[in-house]
Amino acid sequence: MSSKTDTVKASVSKSVDMTQVPGVELKQKKPVNPDDLPTISKKGQEFVNRLGNVSSAYAARLAHRKRPRWHQYWASPGEDYERCMSSGVYTQVREPTEQQRRDGYEPGTESGEVRKILTSEGKVELIELECPLDAYVEYLNWMSQESTRQHTIVKENFYRNIEDLNSQFGGRGREITAGEVDNNGDFKPL
Repeated sequence: MSSKTDTVKASVSKSVDMTQVPGVELKQKKPVNPDDLPTISKKGQEFVNRLGNVSSAYAARLAHRKRPRWHQYWASPGEDYERCMSSGVYTQVREPTEQQRRDGYEPGTESGEVRKILTSEGKVELIELECPLDAYVEYLNWMSQESTRQHTIVKENFYRNIEDLNSQFGGRGREITAGEVDNNGDFKPL
């Protein structure tokens, strides 16, 4: 019986030992020497980004013209554009005419073509709009107020639902306590 076991061990170890398989070479890991790594300073090479895909390229594409105390916005054509324009607060941003470029102009007095970004097919992708900064700040405050109001409604509904569950199924230690977990992981009842 031991000869059969020895034969099985030998065949298993032979199949596992990769050094005995033809066409397979066992490579030892060598420690990496930092001096062997190519660097720009060692080689004196300078690379050029011919593709132009850097983060600043996208930001430059969407850059607004500067106008103090005004909020600029790139609107998508369709519902987004219509919503902004129907508010009566937003106006389209225009390019300066050739004469305005020569003579000088103040931002907001341009009377040229509307500023827009086109797709590679020539379709309008975005249209630049602007509104007074105080109207935009008022809108942000309204959004904050609405968010707080909705959060309060959700909390009140949650509390009422927990109370309903307790009145139907609770009793003698089987009650659910409504609350929330704070940032430290501690439970705080409502």
